Amino acid sequence: MLELMLCSMLTLLPDFLIRRFVQGKRLGKEITLFSVWYELRWGITLCLILTVLLITVVLYNHPSSKDVNALFRTISIFAETGGRVSEVYVGYNQKVK
Repeated sequence: MLELMLCSMLTLLPDFLIRRFVQGKRLGKEITLFSVWYELRWGITLCLILTVLLITVVLYNHPSSKDVNALFRTISIFAETGGRVSEVYVGYNQKVK
C-alpha cells in the first residue's frame, strides 16, 4: 500500500498541481476522475503493476525455516495451593530431574 501511495504521489500530485495552479483548472469542472485517468492512464497502470510486482517479489523471497529451535524453553509450574514462594532451590540454567 505504501508503494502504491508513493508511486501515485509521483504521478498524480505533480499533474494536479500543474493543472490547478499553472493552467488554472478546477476540481469538478476541468479536473475530473476521467480526465486524470485518461491523461495518466499509463503511469497509473505502471504504478499498479510495479506495486503488485514488488509485493510478490518480497513475499516470494521472504526467508522461511522448517527447523526452528527455541532458544529459551519455559515451562509453567503451578502450585496446588495458593501462597507465597519462600525459597527456590534451583538457580538459572540448572537442569532439573
